[in-house]
Amino acid sequence: MRTDTPETGQCERALKASEAKYRTFFETVHDAAFLADVATGRILEANSQAQNLLGWSLDEFRTKTYLDILVSASREEGKRLFELDNKEIAGKTYELTLRHRDGTPVPVQGSTMLYVDETGRCLSFGVFHDLRERRGKEAALQLEEARLEAVLKLNQMPATNFDTLAEFALEEAVRLTSSSYGFLALLSADGTTASLYCLSKSALRDCRMPVLPTQLNVKMSGVRAEAIRRRKPVLLNGLPGDGVGDLTIPDGHVPINRLLLTPILDRENVVLLAGVANKETLYDDSDVRQLTLLMSEMWSVYTRRKAEEEGRQLESQMKHVQKLESLGVLAGGIAHDFNNILMAILGHVDLVRMSLPSDHEIQGHLEPIVTASKRAAELCRQMLAYAGKSYTERKNLQLNDLIREMSKIIEVSVSKKAVVDYRLGDGLPEIEADPAHVRQVLLNLLTNASESLENKSGTIIVQTKKMECDQAFLAGISLEKNAKEGCYVALEISDTGCGMDSSIQERMFDPFFTTKFTGRGLGLAAVLGIVRGHHGAIRVYSKQGNGTTFCVFLPAVGLGASPSRPKCDISAWRSMGTILLADDEAEIRRVASMMLSYYGFKVIIAKDGREAVELCRQRGAELTAVMLDLTMPHLDGYEVHLQVKKQFPRLPVILMSGYTEGESTRQFATDGLAGFLQKPFEIRSLGEKLRSILEP
Repeated sequence: MRTDTPETGQCERALKASEAKYRTFFETVHDAAFLADVATGRILEANSQAQNLLGWSLDEFRTKTYLDILVSASREEGKRLFELDNKEIAGKTYELTLRHRDGTPVPVQGSTMLYVDETGRCLSFGVFHDLRERRGKEAALQLEEARLEAVLKLNQMPATNFDTLAEFALEEAVRLTSSSYGFLALLSADGTTASLYCLSKSALRDCRMPVLPTQLNVKMSGVRAEAIRRRKPVLLNGLPGDGVGDLTIPDGHVPINRLLLTPILDRENVVLLAGVANKETLYDDSDVRQLTLLMSEMWSVYTRRKAEEEGRQLESQMKHVQKLESLGVLAGGIAHDFNNILMAILGHVDLVRMSLPSDHEIQGHLEPIVTASKRAAELCRQMLAYAGKSYTERKNLQLNDLIREMSKIIEVSVSKKAVVDYRLGDGLPEIEADPAHVRQVLLNLLTNASESLENKSGTIIVQTKKMECDQAFLAGISLEKNAKEGCYVALEISDTGCGMDSSIQERMFDPFFTTKFTGRGLGLAAVLGIVRGHHGAIRVYSKQGNGTTFCVFLPAVGLGASPSRPKCDISAWRSMGTILLADDEAEIRRVASMMLSYYGFKVIIAKDGREAVELCRQRGAELTAVMLDLTMPHLDGYEVHLQVKKQFPRLPVILMSGYTEGESTRQFATDGLAGFLQKPFEIRSLGEKLRSILEP
């Protein structure tokens, strides 16, 4: 028989109040809460948050133990924690992974305390906070950090070629999206075709297709091109056939169950299609973000590097052109001065030879002097060719005809072991050029090609073709800053010889640079000067061990070549009269005066332009002709010529220069020069010129 005492009633009321507080706390706590029997492990209570977290009802929870709601990987740790006493567990937190009703893992952070109820049972009260949101944020942060690290590596990579950057970025994209496979396709400039560029290492490893499909027609293809057409990412998380379209998998292809396709845009144009496949979980917006940002950065790095490299190449090319121009000025000046020296030598030798009988023993000693001087003069002409100051006679010509005319010369100029393959294009337009200089270009290039075979069997290809060259193309190869775009005739000389390394290519056009044991190193320098003088361009392709190709571009008729200049061909002659001779070189004045005297002329000497004008003013009426040097102090030949013609319009003026006719007479084109003599000239050439002018 139970007897209630005041103390007993007070205890019961306190217990009920305590239970009410506990129940209120249990139900209102924001996290999942469980109450379990320590002895059996069975779950006694689960609040509504726990029911929402794991998907079971309270009645279902009461049929389970705490081990039933843990994933298998967490059961050992859960069992260990459940067996700890209050001193060991109270006030501490731990992490476990619970199991949702559908089997999905749910990471949680928990804390537990033990207490004894009124019946004496030991109970475990646990509160568990859902970590999925935090874990998602942490994972997203880790992905961002991983992508930024990949972007940093991309920017630090020394490579400028697209292959290296693309392969690295693709492997990183596969890793960042937790995918199994990846690919990159490049869009054509018109956006109609996507070409497979590279596959991830895993795809290359697992794919068993004998031939990989490399071309994708953007308009005609289905799901694969949908991202390009829509210009938006496409996520296919249930293949094949997920409502977007069917994806046919050919035999040998790796199986695809999930696919993410992302177009990469440069301004408004799709330039790349990036794809990853077979993620274990569904692709989502986070994967789209990682793939898009990484591939966009890779493309940005590539285009920036490409622009920087093109800028460096353009700067290097400009420096090279400036260097060649400077060397050209130097070479032209040296050749001009050297021709003046040779003029004195040849002139005096000529005078001696003509004053002696043809069978005199001294004649045999004079001939070698003449030969050596002419060889030196030829060297000067090559230097002037390098300087671009050597065109003498230009006319319209067919390049193919000139090459055919030279076939016999070409045959004996190249190695006997070389096979010359002619590939002359049809319907070529004419070029306006000096035939002698075009022949020199052809022979110099053929000689180089022959020597590159190193006395071995090989092939030399001589090819001609018509090309339309725009400013972008000419900017990379032209020797002039403002080359005219339009129609050009290309002469291409290719060989299968030893090729050139980069160090030789950098210096191959420098005057006096040669890789031969013998030679003056002016062959390619002269080619460069001739091409420059014809307002053309030259391009060289060479790789050590793989041969060399020189391609010369000459403007077709109508792109601004200089007018043709006819030559005279007459016999030697004698006469009388007075000639004003003006030259700032004393030895030139002396030898030229003696040459003129030999032909019976009286000579009036002027040592500079100002004196020539004054003598012409004083004695112009008695003059038969005037001979002027081009470069003189005070007044140059052109200025003297203008003043002479102003006073005596009918007085013949002959120009002399160490430069060639084309370069020297350019200013005089419309001002009526009677003739031109290039130093060094022989006494016979002087007589022929004077007779052609004075007795036409």
